[in-house]
Amino acid sequence: MNDFLAVAGRAAGVLGLLISMLACVARLAGYYAVGSVQSITLLQLGIAALVAGSFLLLWSISLRR
Repeated sequence: MNDFLAVAGRAAGVLGLLISMLACVARLAGYYAVGSVQSITLLQLGIAALVAGSFLLLWSISLRR
């Protein structure tokens, strides 16, 4: 369980970082939408994934004894 939480937390964090970077690059390039999704929505999704990853990593640390 502990290993699963750690791996899931790292995966969510990396995914959130990639989504946030995509949104920032798109916004700086002048694209207000990526596909049919606004870039600010992608940024919020990336931030939410980073927060979820942090929560999962903290949870895995708290389960260590």
